Amino acid sequence: MNVDDRGRPAASQPAAEYGAEGPPPRRTSPAGTASGNWTGQPGYDPDPPFDATRRWTRPSTYESDPQPAASQRWAEPPPPRSQEPPPHLPPPDVPQAPPAPTEPDEYGPQERVWVDLRLQVASRLRGVNARHCHEAFDRIGKRNALGPHGVVLFYTTPDQHMPHGYRLLIATRLFLAGPESDDLPRVLHDLSRTAAGNVARATAQGRRWDPRGPEGSMVNGGDLDMPRDASYVGVGVTTLDSDEGPWHTVANSVRSQPLNTPRPRSVFDLSGQGLAWLIDGTALRMVRDPHRRLGDDGITSNRRLDASRRWPYDPYADLTEQGDQWLRAAWAQLAGLHRILTEHLVAGRQA
Repeated sequence: MNVDDRGRPAASQPAAEYGAEGPPPRRTSPAGTASGNWTGQPGYDPDPPFDATRRWTRPSTYESDPQPAASQRWAEPPPPRSQEPPPHLPPPDVPQAPPAPTEPDEYGPQERVWVDLRLQVASRLRGVNARHCHEAFDRIGKRNALGPHGVVLFYTTPDQHMPHGYRLLIATRLFLAGPESDDLPRVLHDLSRTAAGNVARATAQGRRWDPRGPEGSMVNGGDLDMPRDASYVGVGVTTLDSDEGPWHTVANSVRSQPLNTPRPRSVFDLSGQGLAWLIDGTALRMVRDPHRRLGDDGITSNRRLDASRRWPYDPYADLTEQGDQWLRAAWAQLAGLHRILTEHLVAGRQA
């Protein structure tokens, strides 16, 4: 019996499917070894040794590369770019200058003065709020207990010894504790009505009413020795109501702590905040939080607080519309008081 090279019985007759000629001859490599992947090229080695020095190089044309459709190809070369610079850039033959500002005096000295004033207002407002907090905490339960809200008037006077040639002065008004002084929007509404009445009486008498007195004074603290010709620049409020809750609730919880509390809180842990409107349209909010994270000064404003940096997006452009209903109502009432004072005290004077 005939056997093939693998020891299996060999067919004596060709298979029927191959016909009379039998199966085709097997392909072998030039070396004579059977190989199913031989290409027929001279010198082909079906199992070459691995060469680590060889690197595969992609052919210059590859069948799988996506080819752009005919509609996406340029029918003609693109037109050359214009040699003229954009309108917001100077011609190439002049020295380069900063881009045109989007607001008047964006990087000029006038804007820098206003930025400095906003930061000073926030700083003074923080100091007033801190003293207000300590004084109100010490007077809890006494006949002269203080309410949680107060008003701050901001004035400036020329001073050549200061960096920007002016000095910021304040006049404050705090209220005794009582039901009528616990609601900030109501306090501001009543104060606006009083101011409007004082303005009307002074105008009828042919004079200008001064909120600092002596007639119809609406302040009882601050820099009372300021010059009479100091210029009004804005009004603000100091309030001890915070995100933790109303002042009376938070303060009483601190005072009524058990003696064996592991980490007792004190007046230095209490928060507060302040709001301010300035005559240039600045709406500013200051949050005084002793436990705020590092780098957060708690100051937000609808106007810039850094004249040297320009942000593409301002998240506080609508600052007076942010917050809860109580905060928005306080902004609205403070704007009304500021409008009355501005129309009366700044009339005929350039801001």
